[in-house]
Amino acid sequence: MDLGKMLKFKPWGAVNLAKNLNGVLSVAGLALEAWDSYERMKQQDALVAAKAEMIKNFDEQRKGLLQLIDSDNFIESFFPEYASLQTDADSVSKTIVEQEGLRQQFKEWRSNGEIIEAEFTHIDG
Repeated sequence: MDLGKMLKFKPWGAVNLAKNLNGVLSVAGLALEAWDSYERMKQQDALVAAKAEMIKNFDEQRKGLLQLIDSDNFIESFFPEYASLQTDADSVSKTIVEQEGLRQQFKEWRSNGEIIEAEFTHIDG
């Protein structure tokens, strides 16, 4: 076996090998570019789906909060002192109205007293 003939440098073989490697590497580069584009598209689709899911969740939370706020027991649940304050405010308003009525009665009574005093002074005098 002649090892020298087997190890002999063949320039056209190297050129052909380089040409074939260039073709294989360009196909591999194209395949990697296509795979990268596909992965980016998947990530973009996942992002769009995540946004849609977040929007849906926020809308559900908003609807739930609006239902809670619009419910009949919202004030009692979150502002228990409000009912007693409202009762106290109503009581104060009622007392003010009563005091205004009493003040008006007192003015009328005083006016009538002054009229009676003037008539008495006129009769007595």
